[in-house]
Amino acid sequence: MERYHDGSGKKSAAHLNSMAKAMHDDPAFDLNALANFSAERENALLDAFLKNGSNDGWHEASIKIRIPVSGVQFTSESEAPEIQVDGLYYRRLIDIITAIFQDEASKSFHFSPFKQYWIPDDDNPEYERLYSEMYMSDTALDCQREVEALPHEDGDNLERVIIPLMLASDLAHLTSFGSASVWPIYVRFGNQTKYDRAKPSAHATHHLAYVPLLGSDFAHRCAGLTGSALNQATETHCKRELMHKVWETLLDDDFIEAYDRGLKVLLSSIRLLGRSPCPRCLIKKDEISEVGTPRDLERRANVRVDNKHHQKKIESARKLIFRKGKPIAAKAVEDLLLEESLVLTQNAFSSRLALHGLKLYPLFIVDQLHEIELGIWKSILLHLIRILHTLPRRDNSVSAVTMLDTR
Repeated sequence: MERYHDGSGKKSAAHLNSMAKAMHDDPAFDLNALANFSAERENALLDAFLKNGSNDGWHEASIKIRIPVSGVQFTSESEAPEIQVDGLYYRRLIDIITAIFQDEASKSFHFSPFKQYWIPDDDNPEYERLYSEMYMSDTALDCQREVEALPHEDGDNLERVIIPLMLASDLAHLTSFGSASVWPIYVRFGNQTKYDRAKPSAHATHHLAYVPLLGSDFAHRCAGLTGSALNQATETHCKRELMHKVWETLLDDDFIEAYDRGLKVLLSSIRLLGRSPCPRCLIKKDEISEVGTPRDLERRANVRVDNKHHQKKIESARKLIFRKGKPIAAKAVEDLLLEESLVLTQNAFSSRLALHGLKLYPLFIVDQLHEIELGIWKSILLHLIRILHTLPRRDNSVSAVTMLDTR
């Protein structure tokens, strides 16, 4: 107690109780270990261990990107200038899955997808289906049936379950002033209820990777390799290539093997606001105003398909820029890609998983934060409020904006 009350007043009784209990309950605790104890020495040993002895499953890698050069022809893409981007830090997907399913938190996971219904009125037999969790969706039920239909190896009597992976990524600025930023990729498990995933204390969002940025010197480095200035189209292409090279690293052979044997997963490669802006179907931009009409329902049947025809277009476009020296924005390249809003990048999910049965385009869900809360819906709402401000008041009534607030 003398030591407890000595020095800083920031210690608490709960802290002391916790320390005493930990020492008493630990069967490995040895009183003699406190002889000649030095906090400075122990901290130095701990720092050395964290620096050299443990990486908590994290790996460091570099990404290499081929740079197209306008007007220069190469016999193959592999002969094009190559630039290296350092600083990819990542964890293996298989390691994260294994660690989480060995953790206590997995005991509350739902491993059997199901349907849930609500009967509004006991006197009315009609019921409504509820959709509130990933494991209540039709997709989860379909995946479960696919996994159960896979052939069993000799002696394999284990239960078959699905592991829905929910991936998210966005560039984040770290400071209010300055340009410091980081681009993390997160993964969550759809087997876990959203009420637990939403709790910061549940630690249910797992860091998968930190994507390196091209850097402020990227244009200078490219000019040194190619002998020409980096244009906007080439820089955009390199950014797309970088992201999918990262995913090629994350979708390693061990993950592909697990996927092929039954593990199922959840970035489309289409250009922003192109002629066909939807990642699910091939609706044209000038047809968006008819969304929700009977004619729109017919158009939605024309869905995107990641087939050989689609992949051949991208391969042909890449040959034009690498083998024929065409600029990225050349008409011949655009004629291949523009109609379906495709880009030159070879999608990592497609190249790694298409042969194993993955359907690329149904993977992508609506980004509520950016597309609704901060994007299109926010812009529409602000415009509607501006219209309300222009409406004249009737007699002594309140303004239309005030009336909207009261509702």
